[in-house]
Amino acid sequence: PGRYLSFTMRGEPMKDGTERTISPGDIITGREIQRKYWTSSFHTKDFPEFIIHTREEGLVVKQIVEHNTTEGWIKLHSYNTKFKDYSVMLDDCIEIFNVIEVSKKNRNQY
Repeated sequence: PGRYLSFTMRGEPMKDGTERTISPGDIITGREIQRKYWTSSFHTKDFPEFIIHTREEGLVVKQIVEHNTTEGWIKLHSYNTKFKDYSVMLDDCIEIFNVIEVSKKNRNQY
């Protein structure tokens, strides 16, 4: 049960040349985290990547490296070091999904 979203990755914020890379063209599937659970710490060990839908940026794929449940913000991280970490207020988020599957466009290419 739950709500799922799949889309094709664009850009290179999650591309670092390792096996964990999510490359342009990969298909990403996420399971929605209901808003009522946003005040609890997210399970970042079981699901290291997230799809975050924000009012300002639209859909982004990132790691959540910090979650301040008291002040209501998350700190987002890209695998690609060209992109800096930044924080987003949860009130500015529309939806958040755990990435549960990545279908590689070309499994031999990171």
